[in-house]
Amino acid sequence: MENHPPLKVLFIVNRLFEWSQNFITRELTEMNEQDTQMLIATRKVTERDDLTEKEKKLLKLAILLPENPFWPSFLFQHIKVAFRFRSGYLQAWKALFALKHSSFSKFFRSLICLFRATAIAGKVVSEKVNLIHAHFLTAPGDTAVHLSKITGIPYGGTAHAMDIYTDNSGLLGKIANAAYLSTCTGANEQYLKSLPGIDPKKSPSFTTVLK
Repeated sequence: MENHPPLKVLFIVNRLFEWSQNFITRELTEMNEQDTQMLIATRKVTERDDLTEKEKKLLKLAILLPENPFWPSFLFQHIKVAFRFRSGYLQAWKALFALKHSSFSKFFRSLICLFRATAIAGKVVSEKVNLIHAHFLTAPGDTAVHLSKITGIPYGGTAHAMDIYTDNSGLLGKIANAAYLSTCTGANEQYLKSLPGIDPKKSPSFTTVLK
């Protein structure tokens, strides 16, 4: 029987402990309580005084994504990663253009996400992460795509609502690159399956997760 390494997941969120995303906090807390091997990449940690002791445990799992990854200190790290992961790094740049974002602002956001992904790629590999999961297919989804390309680690994600119907630039490309996708309602699932070019019988498979 083939031995597989234990699962270790990197969750990517926009802001850890964000008030409007308590459902993500609850999910991450429960997974941590179930001894899931995990890390959390986040742009920011929202300061709150109402967190439970179990929720506070997530703080030690956080990896901060640089708000501005173009600072010289991050660019030096960027160059090192570009040489270390040459093939994957080039694939990330190809993915940036292949996502076909709907506007320059969304393309530039994805570019920032590529630089953020590069900033943590070495850490993610050294921590032996073997699955990347994005919560929302907006900036977290872009970051996950680029990080997956750079490191070769598969990624999936949870699509909610805004990232499906409103801020959905590059959605088809993000789905095409994902190993799996989950969403929170049956209506979302059916909509995602109906998108042009998406074959629900092939990867990614869609899983409805009810909150």
